[in-house]
Amino acid sequence: MTDFPGTEPAEVFRFFKEISDIPRGSGNTDAISAYLCRFAEERGISYEHDETGNVLMRKGASAGYEGHETVILQGHVDMVCVKTEESGHDFEKDPIELIVENDWIRADGTSLGGDDGIAVAYMLALLDDESIPHPPLETLFTVDEETGMYGAKALDPAWITASRMINLDSEEEGIITTGCAGGLDVVSLLPVNRHALRGIPVRVLISGLKGGHSGSAIQEPVASANKLMGRLLKALYEELPVSLVDLSGGEKRNAICVSSEAILLADEEDIQAIADIAGEMEDAFRNEYKCADDGISVLCQCEEEMLVNAMDDDSAKKIIDFLILVPHGVEKMNAVLSGSVETSTNIGVIGSEESFFSGCSLVRSSIGTSKKMLADRIVTLTELLGGEAELSGDYPAWEFKTDSDLLTVAKEVEKELTGTDPVVTVTHGGLECGLISEALPDLDIISIGPKMRDIHTYNEMLSIPSVAKTWEILKEILKRL
Repeated sequence: MTDFPGTEPAEVFRFFKEISDIPRGSGNTDAISAYLCRFAEERGISYEHDETGNVLMRKGASAGYEGHETVILQGHVDMVCVKTEESGHDFEKDPIELIVENDWIRADGTSLGGDDGIAVAYMLALLDDESIPHPPLETLFTVDEETGMYGAKALDPAWITASRMINLDSEEEGIITTGCAGGLDVVSLLPVNRHALRGIPVRVLISGLKGGHSGSAIQEPVASANKLMGRLLKALYEELPVSLVDLSGGEKRNAICVSSEAILLADEEDIQAIADIAGEMEDAFRNEYKCADDGISVLCQCEEEMLVNAMDDDSAKKIIDFLILVPHGVEKMNAVLSGSVETSTNIGVIGSEESFFSGCSLVRSSIGTSKKMLADRIVTLTELLGGEAELSGDYPAWEFKTDSDLLTVAKEVEKELTGTDPVVTVTHGGLECGLISEALPDLDIISIGPKMRDIHTYNEMLSIPSVAKTWEILKEILKRL
């Protein structure tokens, strides 16, 4: 790999670098789909490409494996695009700038795209190498997983002839995933009435939070900036005659919100009181989340007095009530799998427009009725506050199979190569395996992947040694199938 000499496996990281040069945020995957089609054409590999952007490549068996059953490898091409406030990165056109630090790869001020770019790199490296023994392969590259699994939803199941599938969208070394939660987006819309008011605009920013993936980190003792903002606004409205002008927080529905901002209108004599209350709330937040999320900051910044279109008190107080009451975090732990989350929700993104406020919650559960129950709570709250709720992006859970031959092989391989028994688990994160298994219920599926940290954030990191270890495990599993 030219940029990182000595980084192994070189063939995998070469392709990871190539796809990192291609903008591929969710909803912007035409270029990466075209790249995959060119890859197949240049090598004479048979492939399918649908209108959604999904690509499936087929590679015949290695010598001696002609009579073996076909195996499908699967991962998604899109990535979550988040960046630091200081970053000037344009996800529509700029390549991801990769940085190696010790045994880790990260990006320069942005999310890395290891989720799930490393799966794409693994599959391309396998397709490109004629020396690796394997049964007949189908490699499936899906699009727009991060925004609702739209690629998997549009997939033609007739494409797939395999009886076994290895999904490469897991982020924990030494763990074999055999099931996942289902998910549902609930967007709450509250009406907003405004009137012209003159005063001093005050920007109130809550930032410095750790955040994390709302599937893998929702059980961690970290804060949501959107929930903290509800508490801060309530404290301000209880003490001062302020008016809410605008509100925004979060970038992705599946990421725990790390910053939230409100614009308030106030009289000059109340500016110091706003700063005092903000300082008191900052102290309270830091105390509540000490040792877990202790970088919480609450800052206030004033502008010149002006005439603005502010929300009336009724609209603002309903928004505050919504932020205080909307469920967030773990609803229920799994009673069967100790330490696993069964049901949760994340108020990932909020925002205000001229005539309405919106709040997007992602509900997850491994039990369909529990998912519906929690979504119903959010819908009911929204309607009680005079708003409407929209449901979308519903995807099913992937249920654990106890009679998986593929799992047996994978466990044996990992134990032999690492000396340690792998952990078999069900993830609370959403995987496309649920949709694929619903369409192809007889498909035997497992999910594996290398170690990553802080996915869906600008602190995302990918472990180089873990990429190498998972590469060897993947090749050995294929060799034994």
